[in-house]
Amino acid sequence: MGLDSVLVRHRWLASAMAILVGGVSAFLLIHGDARVIIALILTVVAGLAVFLWPRATVLFLVAWLPFQEMVRRMLIPAAGWSPNDPILLFVPAVVGIYCLLHPVFRKPWNDITRWMVVVLAVACVQAVSPMGAGLRANLIGAMFIVVPLLWFFVGRTVDAKTIDLIVRAIPFLGIIIGSYGMYQFNVGFLPWDKAWVHLAGYTALHVGGFVRPFGTFASSAEYETFLLIAALVSFGLAFRLRGVAAVLYGALGVGFWAAGFLDGSRTGMVYTAAGVGILWAYRVESQRYMRLLAAAVGTVVIYLVAVHGHHFAAGGLGASSKAGQMFSHQMSALSAPFSAKTSTLTIHIDMIKYGVMFGFRHPLGDGLGVITAAGGRFGSGSMSMEADYSNFFIAGGVFGGLAYLWTVMILAYRSLTQSKLSSVAAYVLPSILLLTSGQWLNGGYYFVSALVWLLAGSLLG
Repeated sequence: MGLDSVLVRHRWLASAMAILVGGVSAFLLIHGDARVIIALILTVVAGLAVFLWPRATVLFLVAWLPFQEMVRRMLIPAAGWSPNDPILLFVPAVVGIYCLLHPVFRKPWNDITRWMVVVLAVACVQAVSPMGAGLRANLIGAMFIVVPLLWFFVGRTVDAKTIDLIVRAIPFLGIIIGSYGMYQFNVGFLPWDKAWVHLAGYTALHVGGFVRPFGTFASSAEYETFLLIAALVSFGLAFRLRGVAAVLYGALGVGFWAAGFLDGSRTGMVYTAAGVGILWAYRVESQRYMRLLAAAVGTVVIYLVAVHGHHFAAGGLGASSKAGQMFSHQMSALSAPFSAKTSTLTIHIDMIKYGVMFGFRHPLGDGLGVITAAGGRFGSGSMSMEADYSNFFIAGGVFGGLAYLWTVMILAYRSLTQSKLSSVAAYVLPSILLLTSGQWLNGGYYFVSALVWLLAGSLLG
């Protein structure tokens, strides 16, 4: 379909947007609200770009999401802070416009797409349910559940070349974001980050006597997950390339893994190791692997000596230092994963079991608000149960939970059985799905969740 036909076909929508934008812009310029103005400008520019350059729009959204929260924090000195930030509506609005204007549902459906439509339908029904946290909270919760699911259908329209470009760009994004996070860890937080930590009251950031780094993201958990995705992509590229490039990507992979380790999450370490095993199983070349392993180990040693060496002085591991505390925090749980004193694994398992059983006790579901931040802010409260599949049992009831769980299983299986030689994206997808398992519909993972569903839609949809 040519540009002229697109504009003619949707001229009514373009005209309505122009009128709306003109009126709202005039109002805002008079009354002044920096966050609303920025959100409006971003939405209008990207929304119109959907008409003209859909591929560029997808690339822009993917590039924007890792830095969205940093932009919001940087506005604190000028515009204050609000958890109900209109900037958060920018990406959902553009994704919605994209799905309206492009054939995300008109392409032939395979079994995965059919089940995704079922899951999306359940989510949409629960978005307008009066149950649980209430209608308002459920509607707002759609931003955290329905929008990530829509990324799957966006992915169905994105060509393989674009997806490969996105995946290959992840290590370079990782260098920028990881460097920023390590600055937070070693030097301290910049003024807007300090202000956010104080205003947000995010207790999960605290380990011992210090605050975990969170890079450019909204949480230390998403920051760590992103670093580990960058590690997996780097290892994947290392296993596919030769010579100096392979060694450099291998060293990058270990560097990202080390930065993720210092952020304090234990489950991600285990999943990353398993993910590298999957990559290795598909590309067995022992001689190259040994060179990469040697380079990687050397990189870790140099990193620890050069950056954290002063923490491991005569006092041993320096338990009072950040590095020492994080090392102790990690190893105490990894060495005894089922100990109630040092590990939270058993607590997480109990939470997942509770979420699944809740779906059987409340077969009609409790709505989307109760499993998202919207429930606490706009409704009667939230009760997220650790993993997205257990949360979906709470939100969608027994039918919705089983449908989502089955969809997850099919996606995981198909990612393992598709050809791994076709592209870098197809090669690393199974490892990324494993690493992020249980968090595919984590509404607070603005970038990671979108990335997972975009890749799944493009490669498996």
